[in-house]
Amino acid sequence: HPYHHISLFTSPLSRLTPISLLFTMGSNDTAFYWFKNISLFGLFIGLWTSWTLLVRSSKYEAEETGFRYDTTTVVLLTEVVKLLITIVIHFATVHPSNYAAEVSQVVRQGTVGVYFAVPALLYMIYNGLSFINLNLFDPASFKVLINMRILFSALLFQVFFSKRLGATKWTALVLLMLGCAVNQLESDFTLSASVLALALVALQAFTSSLGGVYSEFLLKKDVEISMNVKNMYLYLFSIFLNLLYIILAKPTLLVNGEFFAGYRTSTYLTVVLGAFCGFSTALFLRHLNIILKEYAHSGEMFLTAALSSYLFAEELHSRIVVSMLLVTASLALYNRSSDVIGDMLCPPPPAPPAKPHQGQDV
Repeated sequence: HPYHHISLFTSPLSRLTPISLLFTMGSNDTAFYWFKNISLFGLFIGLWTSWTLLVRSSKYEAEETGFRYDTTTVVLLTEVVKLLITIVIHFATVHPSNYAAEVSQVVRQGTVGVYFAVPALLYMIYNGLSFINLNLFDPASFKVLINMRILFSALLFQVFFSKRLGATKWTALVLLMLGCAVNQLESDFTLSASVLALALVALQAFTSSLGGVYSEFLLKKDVEISMNVKNMYLYLFSIFLNLLYIILAKPTLLVNGEFFAGYRTSTYLTVVLGAFCGFSTALFLRHLNIILKEYAHSGEMFLTAALSSYLFAEELHSRIVVSMLLVTASLALYNRSSDVIGDMLCPPPPAPPAKPHQGQDV
């Protein structure tokens, strides 16, 4: 994600938004259940695929630099849009007479909100690298390689939280790395991309994984703060850090109208789509689950590959298709709740026979 933030839609029913209420009503009805699942599945894949292709299309607008606009400004505006939407959602259920008290309450929670400066920094790096890597790789290859975050997450969680990986998960990680290797190795076993390009996409995947580890740390720390307020502080810190970067590294963007230089209608659409991509992830995790999200990532890979081949005439090599199939198999294996392969290699001992009840014939 370039926007893998904390779910916005995990508040109690009394605090749910109209959108979340729409997906909550009629949840016991089978037809509505399937409509909701299919809608969320399609929304997630559609938004992320559209955002990816929009960013990639920038390369063809300005081949010499990769982008007509400064990508830092797009990342900054995306965070501003997300903050505004979050504020509207949060105060939608608050009576106008209580706005001042609610603002005061949000400000008082700043001592806890400061914890979200770390993920804000990580996601700022992640989001910036998304533009760079989509300029270096074709969209299909990028979608394959960014799944290295699963490998980094597995290793980081094992190091910091002593979470043991079973044989099934290790097999999934091997398949994942094999998929990444197939994607980037030519027939003569030379790399199709530079080492620097691969290092950048690996860094992007690592920042995503590190953000997940930090979120787990906050869960264990039992930080008491509502999801909407968490996201407000997350976006506020993201805006502050992006502005600080612009002031220190690109101060000319703030004068003479340079901030919006090179912007087109598609650029503003990229900003809005980027904001809603994050919210689609939050909705997905709120109403479905992480396993279905990974399958959605697989669908996103194949759809992105097909559309980029059609729209940008990018050749869809057989190795790209094979790599996507390997990554899909890896995702399916990694998210299994049971260690299927481990149980086959080392079957668990048979359960002891049940003791007969008193008075029962043996």
